[in-house]
Amino acid sequence: MDFDPTEVQPKESNWLELNVRYEGQGKAEFTSPEGQVFGPFVAEFTENGDSRIETRYDSLISADPDYRGADLPFVTGAKVQKTSGGRSFGIGGIENHCRELSFSTSNGVFSASNVRLVGYTFGQSAILRFRVRDAKFETGNPNPPKYFAIPLLNFVAELGNRLVADHPLRIYPTPVVPESVLEEYKRIAGFVANAKNSGVAFTSHGRLHFIERLSDYEERHASLQSGTQRKVTAVLVGDIGSQPTSTFTDFLSWFPSDLLSALSFASGTEVGRLWIEIRDENGTLIRRLHGKSQLPSFWEGDELLEKYDRMDGNAAMGEFVAAYLAQPPDKRFYLEMAMNHARLGSIPAPFHLHDILDHLIRGLECLCREHPRIAGID
Repeated sequence: MDFDPTEVQPKESNWLELNVRYEGQGKAEFTSPEGQVFGPFVAEFTENGDSRIETRYDSLISADPDYRGADLPFVTGAKVQKTSGGRSFGIGGIENHCRELSFSTSNGVFSASNVRLVGYTFGQSAILRFRVRDAKFETGNPNPPKYFAIPLLNFVAELGNRLVADHPLRIYPTPVVPESVLEEYKRIAGFVANAKNSGVAFTSHGRLHFIERLSDYEERHASLQSGTQRKVTAVLVGDIGSQPTSTFTDFLSWFPSDLLSALSFASGTEVGRLWIEIRDENGTLIRRLHGKSQLPSFWEGDELLEKYDRMDGNAAMGEFVAAYLAQPPDKRFYLEMAMNHARLGSIPAPFHLHDILDHLIRGLECLCREHPRIAGID
């Protein structure tokens, strides 16, 4: 019987969402004056880094009786002025601080503790709009966290590693070649099964991390080259170990955010990130952490390490990132400054010649301050 290559062709997994929407009933709590609003909430986060969090609330309950029935003064934090004829309010802004908000959906609970009220509309319906700096969506999955996954924006580097280990968060899991495949076809079957195994792999503190492109990477890259400012092109996956992951702030307390600068320097293009997903050993979502995204603009510079991958077959990108993360924090701090300036100095547009020279000189200055011998100073 002839061998059918489609039987072992890698197939795209669908675990990664790039646009998420949460919707349900909940409340927001305010502090000055104290009170709560109740009603339907919606929170949307897109792959472009846009977000929308709002409520068309049903009811507002103020702890201060002076604000009962006065929704606009309550929301704006306007000061109440009592008169013999009743009450009046001063002119407020958006000064009533929102302490937290939360609402339940059909799949879990969305909550935020670092919230800012950024707008409102009062008319036939009352709408409040928010921004969040530390929010999360909990699915109710009781399993312990095992992996994190971060959608990467504008990662366009060449891939020099082969991802051969089985992992639940692969974009293209490697199919197993069946024992029934005849011996004469096993070599070609193995080649087909491993056709989508390219990536970037590195270790940090003994834990494996890897970057894999999305299935429609070529279309996304072409869109960037045609003028789109940002696109999710890949996903970064890593082991969590015993690190805290309950909130966005907890995650950033140990995750090396300067990793993005290292990836940007090595690839020649600024790399950003969206939210952070925490998943169990089977790859099932536990929680999604939302905070301030790092949103890059796409300008191609020099891909520093691509030539080394092609010269000796080794994955210079992974080795470079691992070596960088192994440095002490104080050394990484000045290296990050030097790398950022060096990358900006390699971008032909939108900078002028004097901008490019300025960045290159500043990058060299960062190195000279820490290594006087570079500048010829003994």
